[in-house]
Amino acid sequence: MVKRVTVLAIVFVVLFCAVYFGDIAPEKRARQEQINQVRSGRMFELQKAFPSRIKLALNDGSEFEFVVDNQKDRWMVRKPGGMYWLANDEQVEKLITTLAEVRKGQVRGRASEQEDLDSFGLKDGDCHRVMVYVMEAEEPEEDEAAAEDGADAKPAEADKQPNYEEVLAADLKVGKRGPTYSTHYIQAADSEEIFLSYNNLESVLNKGRIGQWRDKTICTLPGGLITGFIFQGPEESWTLSMDKGGNWTGSKPEPFPVINDVAQSLVDNITGLKGKVFPEETATLAELGLDTPEYTITLASPLGGFVLFVGKDVDGKTYVRRQSDGYIFEVFRTNIQVLKKTREDITDKAALNAGAIPSGEGVTRREMPKPTG
Repeated sequence: MVKRVTVLAIVFVVLFCAVYFGDIAPEKRARQEQINQVRSGRMFELQKAFPSRIKLALNDGSEFEFVVDNQKDRWMVRKPGGMYWLANDEQVEKLITTLAEVRKGQVRGRASEQEDLDSFGLKDGDCHRVMVYVMEAEEPEEDEAAAEDGADAKPAEADKQPNYEEVLAADLKVGKRGPTYSTHYIQAADSEEIFLSYNNLESVLNKGRIGQWRDKTICTLPGGLITGFIFQGPEESWTLSMDKGGNWTGSKPEPFPVINDVAQSLVDNITGLKGKVFPEETATLAELGLDTPEYTITLASPLGGFVLFVGKDVDGKTYVRRQSDGYIFEVFRTNIQVLKKTREDITDKAALNAGAIPSGEGVTRREMPKPTG
């Protein structure tokens, strides 16, 4: 009896394995292959042309766009009304990379079904919308006379630079998050299909309003690498240099001891100074006090130099201009006033009275950039 039960159990296991691996498993494998194939299909082909403009309409009602400043090779962010600021290039590049990798995923609904739009968060006003524009070269004109003669058609002017036009390369709606953190529902504006996409685009877009995308940092050098600081004002000028021990010493016109914490705070304040780009066309340099700056600050580092011109105060705001690219920034007066120190403010009077005048020996010397106005 026991032997018969054992045989029956073995037969049952064999039949179960045959059914499972011979029937169900292939269906699972086919389904997984289908999922993998769908996942591999990119929503848009953005690798062929670099975006020239990206427009965002977020589900909180805010709208803004990123545009390329070709002359200065920077991304700018602006409101529909035209006010613009420097954009955080790293964040914009991450947005572009993420958009290029958006894949369709599984079809979960249709845009023609209002219930689907509601349940997946893709109704207008409830979703994010991303529109990406690229510059494409226009087709060259053919030589009509040559074509009539049967000859090969050639461009009218072979050496002429091609004309470019801006075209919409991607128009995407981003809805609710899916069942997992890395999934969300998407729909191309010109498509009926709603996909569950395996991508973190929704989290990239959720950085918030325009202020979260702006680059407000004025100094282009990292604070930890500053080795020299020059203050040039109408009444006095002085120079700070960092020695090999990481301490600040004063020089020019002659060596003098400095309060190290005060000197370091000057560096920290200027490298951390933030402001918003001021539209150059709205005022002249003279109106902002930048034709003849009130004072100039110059920094030196192993990466190069940085020069900042400081203009006059207007209604609690001070205008500064970056020499490297000419951008003008509007900053709060209280944030810039901390940089306006006199030589007496930074001098270590106790060390000076004790006769401790630095010789400059061991100071890290690096050539400072020269202000050109």
